[in-house]
Amino acid sequence: MFQPNDHPIAILPLFKKTASTDWFENSEMQFQLQNVICKTTRFYYVIISQPLDIVSSLSLKVQRGTDYDALKAELLSTFKQTKPEQFQEKEPFKINLNLMNVNKIEERQPPEESNEIKVVLSKNKDNSTFGFSNY
Repeated sequence: MFQPNDHPIAILPLFKKTASTDWFENSEMQFQLQNVICKTTRFYYVIISQPLDIVSSLSLKVQRGTDYDALKAELLSTFKQTKPEQFQEKEPFKINLNLMNVNKIEERQPPEESNEIKVVLSKNKDNSTFGFSNY
């Protein structure tokens, strides 16, 4: 007689194209927790958790088969991110263009206090080398 706990049920997270590697890591943890060992079963869990547009974009070989490893490899290669894309996904930042404008940096003049400090330092250098005696 069928008992509710006879067949493992893995609950997979929503698939996110920009985090496919993380999605598979999480899914495989679910498979481990629910003792889903059969790769054919894993294949069907992954297929039914994908949006229709993703399933239809898979190769016919993967669509018509039950090879979990081939399905995983194709999804990972399709949605693989470059390192800069991964960085931007995790750490969004904005560049202050005013700070990066080289022309403006060259045009800036030092503050007047800077010129006064130079004059004072040059006078002290001539008189006492900043309070230290020469040996």
